[in-house]
Amino acid sequence: MSATAAASAGDSAEMKLRDLDRVLSRLLATGGLMILLMWLVIDVVVDDSEYAGWWVSGHGALAASFLVMAIAPPRLLTVRVLDHAWVLIPVLGIFLQLTAFIAESRPRASGLPADYQIWQVTWMLTAVYLCFLALRIAQSRAASRSIQLIRVALLGGAFALAPALGFWWEYRELPLALASHTIVQFTNSVFPVLLLLFRTRVISYFAVQERWRARAEAASAAKARLVEERELARLAHDTVLGTLNSAALWFRGDTVTLPAPVVEMAREALHALDARADDESTAQPLSTVAQTIVSTAAQLGVEDVVVDCDNRSTTVPGPAASAVGDAVSEAVRNSLRHAPGAAPRIVASLSPDRIEVTVEDDGPGFDLAAVPLDRMGVRESIVRRMIDVPGGDALIESAPDRFTRVHLIWQHPIDVADEHTRTSSRHAAGAS
Repeated sequence: MSATAAASAGDSAEMKLRDLDRVLSRLLATGGLMILLMWLVIDVVVDDSEYAGWWVSGHGALAASFLVMAIAPPRLLTVRVLDHAWVLIPVLGIFLQLTAFIAESRPRASGLPADYQIWQVTWMLTAVYLCFLALRIAQSRAASRSIQLIRVALLGGAFALAPALGFWWEYRELPLALASHTIVQFTNSVFPVLLLLFRTRVISYFAVQERWRARAEAASAAKARLVEERELARLAHDTVLGTLNSAALWFRGDTVTLPAPVVEMAREALHALDARADDESTAQPLSTVAQTIVSTAAQLGVEDVVVDCDNRSTTVPGPAASAVGDAVSEAVRNSLRHAPGAAPRIVASLSPDRIEVTVEDDGPGFDLAAVPLDRMGVRESIVRRMIDVPGGDALIESAPDRFTRVHLIWQHPIDVADEHTRTSSRHAAGAS
């Protein structure tokens, strides 16, 4: 994988991780806001509790922070904003928890504050604070995952003592009910630990996903290079080598006498090489494809040519037009080369969505299975050339001492189902 692809994959994984942390923060903020609303209903409305104004204002600030984090657009919840929120919200929250009994304005009775519900409800936010701190701790790349989990567990233990410390600071005693509640508070450490484990699994999934994406891109690039190399090899085989072979037949001693057809072949070979550098993605009119077939037949001396072209002004993709024209030329050359006594015939039907060309002769034929796989003839210059084009296909039928028929097809690719059908039909025809 190239450095550019690796950097792109890293950036993509980093963006996904930021989105994950943003979503987790929104969920935690929503949960914290719901707990605060529950406390408002239970302690303020139902029990008519009385608290110091600064303490109520502090919870109002918490509620506002939760609300903003839950509904703010992503562009506002940047990494810097989240980093500060993950620390400031827990600091404010734990301060309010430590001062909960001090903020109770009514006198206590029987060794307990007048409102016993205050720490039973507000301490539910401890899990939210710990999860925020866990997200902040997880941003440290230097610490291992085990160290991060240990830090979160230690913070959970410290936060569990907040109810007892707050009560002792105000009343200098620890009732049994509060002590048992402190033990329950230690279970809050489970939530941030589970959050970190979940985050780790999601990060692993992102990493695997990015590796597969990078491999797919590398495979696609390799396939594109292979197709380009094949096309260049076909070009050399069909035009350059053909021209050189024809020219070699006309060597006479120290001089070379080349007839006009061979000179024309050389000129077209050079033109084909020059055209190689052009952009093949330019669409070609159907009339151009039809003219290419007719001119190829005329140049190679084929007289039996039938071309049916509908809507000549309609265009087809450039690679498809080039593949059909080159495959027709190679099929005719093969016929003239291997069946010199049999006049080839060309029948073509061209429409905007489908092109079909058949080149056949009554020559000696051949056994396609006997052709070596590394030969650049019919397998590469005809079959593979057509298959490499989206929507292209080629079928060669031949019987020894009877005939050879080359059937070229290009159909406008519509969806994957059509492509699957095309591939299946080709395999079925090849097996028959």
